[in-house]
Amino acid sequence: MAEEPKSPPTNTAAIPEATLTSRRRLSVIWIIPLIAAIIAGWLVYRSYAERGPQVEISFNSADGVEASKTKIKFKDVDVGTVNSVTISEDLSHIRITAEMVKGSENLLRENTRFWIVRPRVGVGGVSGLSTLVSGAYIAIDPGEGGERSEFTGIEEPPLIGSDVPGKSFVLKAPTLGSIARGAPIYYRGIEVGQVLGFELDEDARDLVVHIFVRSPHDALVSENTRFWNASGIRVVTSGSNIELDIASFQSILIGGIEFDTPVTSRTNDPAAEGHEFALYSNRQSVDQAEFARRVPFLTFFDGSLRGLKPNAPVEFRGIRVGTVTDISIRVDRADKTIRIPVALELEPGRLIAVSDTTEEDLTDEQIYRNMDDLVQRGLRAQLETANLLTGDLFVSLEFHQDLRTASLNMDDTHPVIPSIPTQLEALTEYIDSMLKQVSSLNFDELAQSINRSVTAIEGTLSGAETQQVVSNVTETIAELRTLLGALNSDLPPLMVDLRQAADAATSTLEQAQTTLGNANGMVSTESPLRYDLAQTLVELRGAARSIRVFADYLERNPDALIRGRGVSGR
Repeated sequence: MAEEPKSPPTNTAAIPEATLTSRRRLSVIWIIPLIAAIIAGWLVYRSYAERGPQVEISFNSADGVEASKTKIKFKDVDVGTVNSVTISEDLSHIRITAEMVKGSENLLRENTRFWIVRPRVGVGGVSGLSTLVSGAYIAIDPGEGGERSEFTGIEEPPLIGSDVPGKSFVLKAPTLGSIARGAPIYYRGIEVGQVLGFELDEDARDLVVHIFVRSPHDALVSENTRFWNASGIRVVTSGSNIELDIASFQSILIGGIEFDTPVTSRTNDPAAEGHEFALYSNRQSVDQAEFARRVPFLTFFDGSLRGLKPNAPVEFRGIRVGTVTDISIRVDRADKTIRIPVALELEPGRLIAVSDTTEEDLTDEQIYRNMDDLVQRGLRAQLETANLLTGDLFVSLEFHQDLRTASLNMDDTHPVIPSIPTQLEALTEYIDSMLKQVSSLNFDELAQSINRSVTAIEGTLSGAETQQVVSNVTETIAELRTLLGALNSDLPPLMVDLRQAADAATSTLEQAQTTLGNANGMVSTESPLRYDLAQTLVELRGAARSIRVFADYLERNPDALIRGRGVSGR
């Protein structure tokens, strides 16, 4: 049976009631989270305060680039980190977002360039080998301009940094040749710059080549500087030798450009940044470009033109004064003749000397008149051999005095310069004419005539009359020798007698003059006696003089008594 509960006691004392009092006090346990929150806030603030600018870079490919790992470097110093790598919506390029370090705002300008540094091997050399260990990174080359945050990266690293002092120039050429990006720029064999790149101009007619010349060599470039292609191997042949011009090994692989300034222009001011120049194919073209004006002429040759080609030189006494531009055949149906006109372009500044005027001021009519004067003085066109090995020909302009006078023919499409055959053709023509004359002779009749003449001479020499004549001549010579010997022995006494006679005649003349003087007083002036005496004295004086002269002459020429004065007199 269940026990009933006991009833409470009836006598109960008063029980005190508890009073609750609320107390608000911070617990020690909350100090740690509070400190952690403060530190976190400070870190957030510091991270935000030290946060650099954000940039977005577009590349065609992002090989080796990783988010939160790939660095952006300037001169091997980290200046940023790649945050994300995504593909553009049109799938045409890769978009890279990167965060730069604080204070790098000056690096982000309009002309700043970004590129991915990775190992590269090319004809210009090897670069980026350090990334084989460290991995690829993005390099930055700061430029000029305003601030910017979006960039398009370049696929190839720049050849010249923006901090390298120097100047950029532009070259224009019809063809590129063997020049490649990174090709060296030379000045007298010293590398002073590089080719930055090339492109077609707006009308796609010429190539535009961008080059950079480092300081201080950029001061050598003036507005009159000439640039030419100095790459590869060039062979120059002439009639006497072969010249081989070999460039450096680097320029053979990737090409090269060389420049120089004429001596007369080296005092000019340096060219400005971006100045445009012409790029010539070789150094020879530069020398020819000094005289830019060219005037067309024609000349005709009758012989073979094998070996004469367009661009062959036209020379005057070994100096190039023009170029062969065209060779054609002209058939005249009226008289059924074939002529070969050779078109020439002459440089009047080289050939025609003009006083008190410049080449630019000359008109074509003045140039033609000057050329006509040279032609009238004997200037002629003639083919000559330029190279004995290849058989190449060139046109030579030279004066020939022993020719018929001619003038410049103005009746054709261009003025025609008279020509003469080559020396070989002239020699061949002379030999042909000689052979024709020889072939026209009758050798049988000539031989018979010679035989008859020889027989007659032999008969004459062997005849008795001829032998008698020879004998008589021999005897006559012997007698003359005997007579001359006698004269040599008898002549001295004869000369003495002649001198004595002359002296006696002189003495007689003196006596006669004395007598005449004495008789002068007795004979009047008009007396016949006096006149006869005077005439006698004159004749005696002449006789004495003649005897003396004759004696002197015989003394000098004793053989005159035999040969006569007309034979032996001198």
